[in-house]
Amino acid sequence: MTSSLILSSDLTSLHLDDRHLRRWVASGRLHRVRNGAFVSADDWAAMKPRARHVLEVHAMLRAHRGGADRGLVVSHASAAALWNLPTLDPPTGAVHVYDPARRAGRESATLVRHGCRSAPEATLYRGIVCTPPARTAVDVALADGFVGAVIVFEGTLASGLATREELSAALAARSGARGAPEARRALDFARDRAGSAGESLARAVIHELEFPAPVQQKPFPNPRGGSYHVDFWWEEFGLIGEFDGRQKYLDPAMRGRLSLEEVLLREKQRSDDLLARPEVRNLVRWKYSDARTPPILREILKSAGLPSGGRLHP
Repeated sequence: MTSSLILSSDLTSLHLDDRHLRRWVASGRLHRVRNGAFVSADDWAAMKPRARHVLEVHAMLRAHRGGADRGLVVSHASAAALWNLPTLDPPTGAVHVYDPARRAGRESATLVRHGCRSAPEATLYRGIVCTPPARTAVDVALADGFVGAVIVFEGTLASGLATREELSAALAARSGARGAPEARRALDFARDRAGSAGESLARAVIHELEFPAPVQQKPFPNPRGGSYHVDFWWEEFGLIGEFDGRQKYLDPAMRGRLSLEEVLLREKQRSDDLLARPEVRNLVRWKYSDARTPPILREILKSAGLPSGGRLHP
């Protein structure tokens, strides 16, 4: 990851100076990650948000000599990006760290320093000093509220990076922190084997909107053999709900050898087969952005005939 970074401090050995970097940025050849750190614009454009933030972490640490001069420990959403843990929104911009030299936090456009009264929990991961997975998940959960906490807890449990007992212990150690009651409620609600962050998001929002609890990953026979497993199933209402992630259409790794047109046709056939079942009366789909905006998901499900108390506000 760091090999793709171009640092201003490296220019002297190449007999170049800042003028070359400014010219390359202006021409679109380079992207400025932060002051003094650059990357190929083509590489940056090809990166997903998490990979971009990991590069921002590397750039920050290079600027601070690996953070060793201050004992900085990468934390919160930035540590989640390193561990590949899902968060409510993609981590972008400012890098989060614990700074043992500070009791109070300090924030700038590129660096958020969280103060701490004692040395923070830390581990070495791929050459970076960061909070361990359980502490990382709890820090994110405390900051992101119930829905965000469900996402990071379910992602952590599904990854195997921390057990429920480890998460519970890490949360107990922060029992007096702001957001702890909601984080505890989220951990109690979290499942051990969530299918994706999108499913975790939708399940948490469905719960907060006071819709009936669905059955997840319900199998239905495929007339051509095998089974279809649907994301959400409300038997009483004959309703299937599906999280419609973009990756299965746009990510070549998920499409395999299929073209986009073939994937779309396969999805239509799947929907037709499910709707042909006598117990299925309706099938609705939503995107991540729909579930991220509770009133939109509420309207999708209410329009499909699902009753709701609807206490969650946007």
